[in-house]
Amino acid sequence: FPTEAQWEVAARAGSDAVFPWGDAVEALEGRANLFGREMRGIPANLPGGPAPFDDGAKLPLPIAALEPNAFGLHHAIGNVAEWC
Repeated sequence: FPTEAQWEVAARAGSDAVFPWGDAVEALEGRANLFGREMRGIPANLPGGPAPFDDGAKLPLPIAALEPNAFGLHHAIGNVAEWC
């Protein structure tokens, strides 16, 4: 596994923004598997609650299902529950 610093460099893909696609969480729609609106009503220990959009995934997504970042990496940002 990468270190946190290595992951952040890879996930940001050279961007100075909060996310590789901009500062707004809405920019992650179609690009990150998050705890989306479709999961409302399911308890989660996440700051801010569900994402403001439906990411369409209640389970981990197939490989390369979402748009890659500028480095060509898919799924670099999102739910990491499957890593735990």
